[in-house]
Order: sequence, then structure tokens, then C-alpha cells
Amino acid sequence: MFDLLCATLASRSPSPPACPNGATAAPNASWAACFSLPEQRASSLRQCVEWCGELGMTPACIGSAEENAFAAGLVPADDWAFIGIYQNDTSGAPAEGWGRCVAGEASGFANWQAGQPNDGLVSEECAMMTARGHWYDEMCGMPPALGYTFRCLCEGPSRPSDSFERDLRVLEASVETVMRKAQARVAMG
Repeated sequence: MFDLLCATLASRSPSPPACPNGATAAPNASWAACFSLPEQRASSLRQCVEWCGELGMTPACIGSAEENAFAAGLVPADDWAFIGIYQNDTSGAPAEGWGRCVAGEASGFANWQAGQPNDGLVSEECAMMTARGHWYDEMCGMPPALGYTFRCLCEGPSRPSDSFERDLRVLEASVETVMRKAQARVAMG
């Protein structure tokens, strides 16, 4: 009887999700089903959204310390990755307004490195993760002249929220404003 009960329960257990090629199944069913770190390197959150979208995913919206530790383990030790959390309200201090993810509302969980978010020398409105799981605020689009590129930490299946495209246009306009001001300073200097 016990063997029959075990066999019945085993047949009812959810099977691991079918993840896109190269993606890793999440060990906890309350998270996204799959995580991926595509080989392409991105200079902007927009590029990450496109590349994650090709997998039926979005940049990750981390919701717990356990999920953060798992996701950080996917990021190479000497690299950083865009995640899907961004600052949609910049009217307050640098630490305020981080309420959105590409796929919708942020969970409220954060794992900022000490002193972050800080806006550094420019307005930094997108979150990035290191292999240690620490988050940093950075520009949502790196100017090509700087040559910086990063990995994209994807999760899914998911798709961008209805408000994301509008939010992204605002974030990109912020980067353009910073670049125009920097170019004006150089021209005057």
C-alpha cells in the first residue's frame, strides 16, 4: 500500500519546466520557471529586453534572498548583468522609486551593495547584479563611446508589462540628456 501511495504522489509532482535552450530551471516553483544568461553582451536594458524576449523571457525581477543567491550563481565571477528592476520615479532620492520591473511591479526585495543606489556622477536608473549578488545602479544605456557591455540575466516565461515601453522611453531620454550635457561641457572646455 505504501509503495502505491508513493508512486501516486510521485506521478502528481510537477515535472521540471521546459526551459528554452540553454536556460536553467529554477529550483523553487514560486520563482520564475527558468533563468538564462545569453552569451550576447548588451550596452542597454533595451538590448537585454530584446535578447531575453527571443527566449520568451524578460530581464530578471528578483523577489527574494534565495532567488537572488541562485541568480547570482549564474553570473560569471568577473562580470555584471542587467536585471529587470529600474527606477520609474526619479523625483526623490537615488534610493527611492525602484518600484518596477520589466515584467511589472517590483517585489520590494533589494540587495543593494553598501552605498547603492547612489546615482554616481550621472542619473543611474537601472539595476545590475554582480556574481556576489550585490546590486548597483547604472545608466540604462551605456554610450557606445565608453565601450561598456554587460550580460543580461533573463527569467521567464514572461513578457514586458504594458507600461514598460513608455517607462523605457523616459529612461532612455534621461541617458540622452546626460550625454548632451557631457558633450556641451567638453565643447566648452
